[in-house]
Amino acid sequence: MTYKREIEHKHVLHNVTMADADATIQMVFPGSLEEQGTSKDVFWRHHMVDFIRLRANTKEMTIKITDQDNINDRIEENVKVDDLEVTSRLLNALHGEPKGELTKEYLVYYTPLAIVSLYRVKEDQQARIFLEVEADDLEVVQDISEVFKEYFSMTKQEKSLYGMFFGDQK
Repeated sequence: MTYKREIEHKHVLHNVTMADADATIQMVFPGSLEEQGTSKDVFWRHHMVDFIRLRANTKEMTIKITDQDNINDRIEENVKVDDLEVTSRLLNALHGEPKGELTKEYLVYYTPLAIVSLYRVKEDQQARIFLEVEADDLEVVQDISEVFKEYFSMTKQEKSLYGMFFGDQK
């Protein structure tokens, strides 16, 4: 069976505000800002996957599986759900209580080759600002990440948000 893949790099930006990072991204990719808002994610753990996530704003259930040695290129299957409450009850029945919840304030930029996301997690006591670059090709992700290194002091992350906030996957 062929699964959908998530190919991305996740970075933490240093010594920059959300507003300044936003302005820089829009300078590098003019006219690319398409979405901004807040979304709550609820996470469950299952032994065969990294995690299961239910995302409120897009009404999606997502399963992520690290099938290689890193999170830069992994399986990601998304399913639209009609009813978040029913889906949450079903996930609770199958997997027990959620592992936790995270609320993200985000900006999403659609560039010709990639999707760039800038966000912070309200529950993050370190108040980090995250930058993600996602594309269909790892080389494109790496190239765009290199462009951003010219503008930002940033550290590539080797864990998902789930891994950072709730412990290791699988």
